[in-house]
Amino acid sequence: MASVDRTAYPHLRPLLSAEELQAGYELTEPEQHFIRQNANGNRQRLTLTVLLKTRQQLGYFPALGDVPDQLIDHLAQPWGFESPMNLLDETRLKPTLHRYRTAIRSFLGSQPYTPEGQEQIEQAVRTAAIT
Repeated sequence: MASVDRTAYPHLRPLLSAEELQAGYELTEPEQHFIRQNANGNRQRLTLTVLLKTRQQLGYFPALGDVPDQLIDHLAQPWGFESPMNLLDETRLKPTLHRYRTAIRSFLGSQPYTPEGQEQIEQAVRTAAIT
């Protein structure tokens, strides 16, 4: 079986170059505004920032415990947060994280997978198979 590093499935690598951090994990002004509007407090803003940027890069929300410290430190810099800073606890604050994920999906214009989505996928596969 191939290792995760050798698959097409997007994942977070433990070490990223400065170029990769700058290209994929810099906050824009609209993103900063979105984060300020949806999270209060340093840990909350950092957690929302991590969720937003990793969702944009990976196409899914990773477990917060899987996010490398290097990336968390990089995303804390624009906010002026001290490192190291812990993210919100995924087990105790599930409603907060659910609210953040819903807000991010809305901000990015994406939707969670639903049974109706299955029909869209099947139709796209049928169309692709014909061509």
